[in-house]
Amino acid sequence: MQKSDIFKFKKFQILHHNNVMKVGTDGILLGAWTDFNHDSYILDVGTGTGLIALMAAQKQASSQVFGLDIQEQAANLARSNFENAPWKDRLQAKCMDILQYTPEHLFDHIVSNPPFFNDGVISDSRHRKTARHTISLPHSALIEKSYSLLSQQGKLSVILPIDIGEAFIAMGRDNDFQLIRKTTVLPRTGGQAERLLLTLKKGAQPSITPSISTIAIMNAMDNSRTDEFKRLTDSFYL
Repeated sequence: MQKSDIFKFKKFQILHHNNVMKVGTDGILLGAWTDFNHDSYILDVGTGTGLIALMAAQKQASSQVFGLDIQEQAANLARSNFENAPWKDRLQAKCMDILQYTPEHLFDHIVSNPPFFNDGVISDSRHRKTARHTISLPHSALIEKSYSLLSQQGKLSVILPIDIGEAFIAMGRDNDFQLIRKTTVLPRTGGQAERLLLTLKKGAQPSITPSISTIAIMNAMDNSRTDEFKRLTDSFYL
C-alpha cells in the first residue's frame, strides 16, 4: 500500500507518493526559473508527478504542454494531477521512452530534471534508480534526441550538479546547442554551489552572450528563504 501526500501550490496541487520521485526543490527551481515566453509546444521529459509541466502551463497560458515518463506509474500519476489542474485541456501525459518518441509536431522548449548519477551506490527503489541514474537516459542521448524534437530555434532547459552541468554544456556545444542562460544555485548564502540551471538554444549563434547569474535558496543566518528565491517562486508557493 502506497502512502500518498498532497503538495499544494497557489493555483494547483500535486498528489505524490513514494513510488515516484516526490516534489522537490530541484523541480520547483527549474519550473520557476525557466523562461517559457512565446513557447507554444512544451515537453517535460521525465515528468514524474507532472510538476514542471504544470508550472509551465501556469506560466505560459497559450501553451500545449506534454509530460513524458518511461515509468507507467509516474505517467499515470502525472495524468491524474493534470486532470485536477485548471489547465487540464492544455496538458497531456504519456508513458514512453523519449528515445522512441515521434510526436506530430516539433517543440519550442524541452525541459527536464534529468537523471544525473553515473556511478556509485544505486538506490534499492527501482523508481528512484530510474529517476536518478543515467542508465535509462544518458545525457548525450537526451541532447541528441532533443535536437531532433525541437523547432528551429528551440530551447532545452535542465538542472544538474555543477560538474555534470558543465559537461552538459560542452556536450550541447558539440551537438550544435549554444548556452544562452546559466544560473548557479547555492543552498545557502555564502555556501558552496550545488546546482546549475541551464538553457541551451538549438543552433550556434556566436553573437549571443549568455545570461549568467547566481541564486541562493536559504539565508545562512536563520535558514529563511532568501528574497531572490521568494521572488522567483512567488507565483507558485503558498
